[in-house]
Amino acid sequence: MTPPTFKLSPEALQAYRALRYDENARPAVSWIPISGLFWSDEHPGGDGIGLPRDEGSQVAILQLLAARAQLWRTGAIPEELQAIWDEAKALLPDWPGFRRLSLTEEQARADLAGQSASDQIWEVFQEDEDEVSEEEDGTGWVQKLNTWTDLTKDKP
Repeated sequence: MTPPTFKLSPEALQAYRALRYDENARPAVSWIPISGLFWSDEHPGGDGIGLPRDEGSQVAILQLLAARAQLWRTGAIPEELQAIWDEAKALLPDWPGFRRLSLTEEQARADLAGQSASDQIWEVFQEDEDEVSEEEDGTGWVQKLNTWTDLTKDKP
C-alpha cells in the first residue's frame, strides 16, 4: 500500500498559504471533526476549524492535525503520518500550526478535555444507535462515522 500524501485543492492551498501566525490568536477546543486544541489563526475564517470544502483537502488537513496532536501527546509524529507531515511542511512552511509544536500544562489539559469530550460523544453514539461503524483510510484515520437507528423498534 502506498502511503497517503498531503494534497490540497488549489483553493485550499491558496487559503492555507495566506494564513499568518498571530501571537494573540485564541485557542479553542474541538470535539468534532477532530478532538483537541487549535488556534484561530490556523484555519481560514479564524473561528472554528474552517475545513476546506473538498473532501480530499479536508482529509489532508485533518491528518495534519492528527499528526500534530500525536506529537503533542507522545512526543513524536506517528510513522504512518510522517510523509504527510513532511509534505505539509514543504507546501505550507508558514502555517501557524507549525509554530505550536508543544503545549503548556494548561493547553495540554484543554487538549485532554477535547479528547475526553470526543470519547464521550462516541460512547453516546454506541449506546443510542443500533449500529455504528467507521470507515478508515488505511492509516487508522477515520474517514466516515456511520450510525444507523431502527425507528421501528421501541426505545426507552
